[in-house]
Amino acid sequence: MGDGPKRVWVVACQHSGETMASWWMEGALDCLLDPTDPVGVALRAEAQVHLVPIVNIDGAFRGNLRGSAAGVDLNRQWHAPDPAIAPEVACVLAAMDKTGCDLSLDVHGDETLPHVFVDGCDQDPVATAAQVAGVRRFEAALLAASPAFQTAVGYPPTYGGDAAPGMCNRALGRRFGAIGLTLEMPFHDSLETPDPIAGWSPEASRRMGRASLEAILNTVRAG
Repeated sequence: MGDGPKRVWVVACQHSGETMASWWMEGALDCLLDPTDPVGVALRAEAQVHLVPIVNIDGAFRGNLRGSAAGVDLNRQWHAPDPAIAPEVACVLAAMDKTGCDLSLDVHGDETLPHVFVDGCDQDPVATAAQVAGVRRFEAALLAASPAFQTAVGYPPTYGGDAAPGMCNRALGRRFGAIGLTLEMPFHDSLETPDPIAGWSPEASRRMGRASLEAILNTVRAG
């Protein structure tokens, strides 16, 4: 969607059991498809936005939480995906190679941390100053757009261990020089915006979808 100069890629449900990512995608699509939404209108003017709502389709069909049909974690395959083992990632990456990628957002849920947070390519030892600055712009913009987002709690720089270069945000950062981002949402509730009845609900995920697009808009404008 859109015809602006920037290339934005958003993928969701690499881990098919993280269903908050599907609701996030619905909120983002509502924003992009609404001709009266100023965020959606402006982002489509600034960028060409590519969305992959469910990467791990076969895993979702099988009821898997994280693994694909081949039994692998797709979010460790992005450095050099083998089409025989991770055809989902290989297919999306081939499409990215055709368009280029200035900013990528990989949408997830975390089972343990009761917060919304970002894990970015700025944690990669080979990240450039421009990539680090891009992650900081996104974080600042999302803090302004959503009371549920925070930056005090997240993953340590060692997250992913030896497999970290295969994670989407780092691999795309290295391949394209993109601002690579992973957005994590809680399974149960957010301590920043607690809801004692619904917890972190589908509606909360939808709101985060729109807020994230607002943060993407401000990031690509600044870049």
